[in-house]
Amino acid sequence: MAKRWWIVVATMLVCAATSRAASPEYFKADSVSVARGALLTFNGEVEKKLARGLNLSAEAEVRMKEMTNFRPGVNHLKLIEVGTKLSYKICDYVKVGGGYFYRAYLKDGKESTGWENYWEHRHIVVVEAVASYKVSNWKFSLRVRPELTIRTDSICELEKVRNFCELRTRLQVEYDFASKPFEIFAYTEMFNTLNAIDPNETLNEVYRLNWEKNPGYSVPWSGQYVNNVRAAVGFSYRFDKRNSIKVYYRFDYDIGRDIHLNKNYANNFKEFTVTRENEFSHMLGIGYAYSF
Repeated sequence: MAKRWWIVVATMLVCAATSRAASPEYFKADSVSVARGALLTFNGEVEKKLARGLNLSAEAEVRMKEMTNFRPGVNHLKLIEVGTKLSYKICDYVKVGGGYFYRAYLKDGKESTGWENYWEHRHIVVVEAVASYKVSNWKFSLRVRPELTIRTDSICELEKVRNFCELRTRLQVEYDFASKPFEIFAYTEMFNTLNAIDPNETLNEVYRLNWEKNPGYSVPWSGQYVNNVRAAVGFSYRFDKRNSIKVYYRFDYDIGRDIHLNKNYANNFKEFTVTRENEFSHMLGIGYAYSF
């Protein structure tokens, strides 16, 4: 038992070290920080046991905009997500799975939409592995999830990645009150880019030469970084073996990059701007789960 526990700990340390090493030492950018008010999120999940260790689930999430900006008669939706996931428990300590999710963002209007709000759509494919270990009423788990997000809107692929890959690493601890249908939990999660664009000036000459020979050539940009860190605390309550609810608070620190090529970039391959966008947000979540 002790040996298996140390294997889990070693895996956590390796994942953390890998994610940190993938962060860039520096990049030239302006910095913009935005603090968001409290968001409200509703989650729902239905899980079906197909066979021993094999489960199929359907999930849905609705996220609202900042509650501090609430105004009657205005659409306050921010995000809608639905999806399904298949998971298999290999042994008492390891579970693997994968799934597909559809996500839609409601964006504020812009000139091209006549200043009307519009939806942006994403298709998300995930695979994951979860290692867990229980000590008395405590349960520790590490989830590693590579994730592929596919955009469907019109973009400049020298500024944004259409098929964006990232690695999500989550460390969670739970405490189960054995005599009561009550459980508390806390987790921290780190997101690391795997194919983010990095318009490094050392690649501009390579890009220019290849563009002249083959218009549309895409440079293999490098330079991955941690783009999001989040932490959450909450509790869950089981009404019976099938029904439960979850209430939680989550803090998100989003560390994005906005890359913009100037109009005359085709003539001067060094004219681009990179803005570091730091966004802090607080979220209150309520979830319901049903299993059968």
